[in-house]
Amino acid sequence: MKVALRHKGGEKVKRVWLERVLQNKKMTHQEAANLIGIERSYFTQIVNGRRRPSPEVAQKIGQALGFDWTIFFNCYCGVKPHDNQAATVEPEPAA
Repeated sequence: MKVALRHKGGEKVKRVWLERVLQNKKMTHQEAANLIGIERSYFTQIVNGRRRPSPEVAQKIGQALGFDWTIFFNCYCGVKPHDNQAATVEPEPAA
């Protein structure tokens, strides 16, 4: 079963960029969730696109992992509705 976030056009996208952030930091979902202060299952749902974080949680994720939290709300990382590929845009480092 492919799990992902729906676009306006009905397409789905997994947050591959977020997985890459974790890989670069050599962190598991559990370690990231602990650092952020949320449940691992909720964090995994965010990564897999099942859930969109609230602005408050997005800020915590961005701060903990070192990127601009608004990427969660910016057109799903540049993926077009007709594109069946997962998002691959890397987030901008937080200022």
